[in-house]
Amino acid sequence: MSRWPSPGRTPRFCGVPGEDHAGAASELRHPLPPSTPLPREGAPAVSKPSGRAGVSYPDANMRAAEYPRDRGDPMSDCAQMTLPTIEPGACGTAGDGLLSEPELARVAWAISRRGALADLSEPESDLVGTLERPGAESAGESLIDLIRSGGDPLGDAFMRLRPPDVRRPLGATYTPSGIVSSMVAWLAGRTRPARVIDPGAGSARFLVAAGRAMPEADLVGVEIDPLASLLARANLTAAGLDHRARILVQDYRTADLGACVGTTAYIGNPPYVRHHQIEPEWKQWLARGAASLGLKSSGLAGMHVHFMLATALHARTGDIGTFVTSAEWLDVNYGHLPRQLLANGLGGLSIHLVAAEATPFDDAATTAAVTCFEVGSTAPSIRLKRVERPTDLRALDGGRPFDRQQMAEAPRWSSLLNGSRRPPTGYVELGELCTVHRGAVTGANATWITDADDPRLPTSVLVPSITRAKELYDDYFRASKHAQGLEEVLTSFILNAPE
Repeated sequence: MSRWPSPGRTPRFCGVPGEDHAGAASELRHPLPPSTPLPREGAPAVSKPSGRAGVSYPDANMRAAEYPRDRGDPMSDCAQMTLPTIEPGACGTAGDGLLSEPELARVAWAISRRGALADLSEPESDLVGTLERPGAESAGESLIDLIRSGGDPLGDAFMRLRPPDVRRPLGATYTPSGIVSSMVAWLAGRTRPARVIDPGAGSARFLVAAGRAMPEADLVGVEIDPLASLLARANLTAAGLDHRARILVQDYRTADLGACVGTTAYIGNPPYVRHHQIEPEWKQWLARGAASLGLKSSGLAGMHVHFMLATALHARTGDIGTFVTSAEWLDVNYGHLPRQLLANGLGGLSIHLVAAEATPFDDAATTAAVTCFEVGSTAPSIRLKRVERPTDLRALDGGRPFDRQQMAEAPRWSSLLNGSRRPPTGYVELGELCTVHRGAVTGANATWITDADDPRLPTSVLVPSITRAKELYDDYFRASKHAQGLEEVLTSFILNAPE
């Protein structure tokens, strides 16, 4: 099962034991020679980024790429990936009759190797090297037609072939085309960027749409999954955008994005990975990065918060962006960091909150908020708007303006849209009678806390538990055999602990 690697370690795929892939993203090779590029009508000229360096956050003392990458130890907790085969008929037809991930990879490589994105990173080369045979030169012609007409058959096949529970560790949930169109339209209507970056490119849905809407922009996709990055290469090649595109198989948080003359636009759907699946080293990265901006972070923050901070560290004043994320950060404690980023240097402009019951993603039970920002913006207000369904996003305009300072001080943001509502006559708010709080989040949904003498449950299913530290000293636990045993263990540990 894939998972995000620890910071300072390059992801290794296909389980190559003992091989250090540090810096693999810059060591490119051809597992197979590329063939003749796809014919294009009016293909754009090659546009290479050049000019001044300095992808830095205004007034920040740290850049995202400053974290050490070469730790000198093998990657024991690396992200590994295998390509499962789906039996015919097990899940229907995926894409153009694609029934397994190896077949999907072969077709994607067959398309990619024809164009300017045929130079693969080492993780991708390793993946292609595991395939039984390369894709035929004629493979995927019908898929190319679908891609050129605006579809994403490769991405759709990926989503069908890899179940949600397998995609969850990397947070791979691809964005519906309607949301992509609204976000791209907002970018295109606001500026003419020199470069467009998708931090978690997936199959390059955002980059393909942005490349068509912004014909002068270079396109950069960052993706940690080598199969997904192959799909991105294939989609960009089939769409005729490969000559002004780059795919980096790296972790966005420490990726080397290179220098750019002009404005960089950030767009995408950061991976939705809960904090339980984020390594402690990355939580330390989050804390250090936030501290470099004078802010505090929470270890409960999900991966989308990591990507928002990484964008603040990568970006320069004047850069713009729009991300679609879950909406939880607007109100929960761990959302303090992204709220402060947007209220200050990251320059939040607007947030469109999709109604919770709308289920904007077909394969993920999550909320959605589309956030637009301009780094360093001093606009006096941030606009908030609630929409009933994703189709109501349109051009991401409108919304109620709220004072930026007011939002910086507000503990919750979505409630600002509700206004002040008084309870009906004869009622009082629950908070006036008691303290309302959320319990401990353990992820153990089959377990709950009850009284030791709960008559509704047999003793055979009851296990003594400690839910707060003071219970160690309660009379009941002091008399309990389980507590006595725990006290003996703790006492022995304290007495025998080395000084």
